[in-house]
Amino acid sequence: MGMDIISWHGCRLQREMNPEEFCHWQKMRALCESVQKTAAIPLAKLNMKVPDLAGDMVQISYTDLTAQVAAVAARAKDCEVCFPSDGGSPSYVYVGYPIDGIAETALFEVFTQQLAEPDSPASQLLADAGSDDSTGSQAIWAGGRGAGGLLELNPPRVKSIGGRAITSTQVLDVLFRNAEGLELVTAYGLFWLALRKHVLNDTEVSSSDSARRIASLGELFARTFAKGAQGSPVCSVYFYA
Repeated sequence: MGMDIISWHGCRLQREMNPEEFCHWQKMRALCESVQKTAAIPLAKLNMKVPDLAGDMVQISYTDLTAQVAAVAARAKDCEVCFPSDGGSPSYVYVGYPIDGIAETALFEVFTQQLAEPDSPASQLLADAGSDDSTGSQAIWAGGRGAGGLLELNPPRVKSIGGRAITSTQVLDVLFRNAEGLELVTAYGLFWLALRKHVLNDTEVSSSDSARRIASLGELFARTFAKGAQGSPVCSVYFYA
């Protein structure tokens, strides 16, 4: 259980799909790679329950699922952004639940530090989020905190900035939302790259799997920005909880 994030930049394969379909096949590719490494029985005998494109759970053999993923990868040809030959994908990040306290604290600290600067990425993102709640993820975090919740940290972090109380729940809501268009991708990308630097430079934070996965959004946003700057007709990042 977790959140899937994709780079949507209008490559040839993406022009044949909608974002939800692209996300589905990236998720299935990642699942196949994970099962290949961890399966306790021969893969040829393995059957799994996975979501189909409509979101319904269906039973399928590992063999059939890998064949379906391979057929989609073949449509991508030699695209090293969508389906690279060595596995993984620069266009997809999976962040599993629960997000641990180390990762949430790192996000909160980097974000609130940037709020001290009026023109910082965090200040821009907070202002944009306040003017548009349509793409926020606040309902996701209603899944709860602590044991059995989506977030391990309980209670959330709180800091007063300029007479305004900012919580780590609010920061998560601002950050984990769709970014459509080069301007927003740029602002988010600058924040995620700053977080990535923070994670890489802090031994304790980098010990967190949640923090490392979230920090990899810096690279995903950077690649999306590059596509947009090169003239891609679309330049967005989408989050699916």
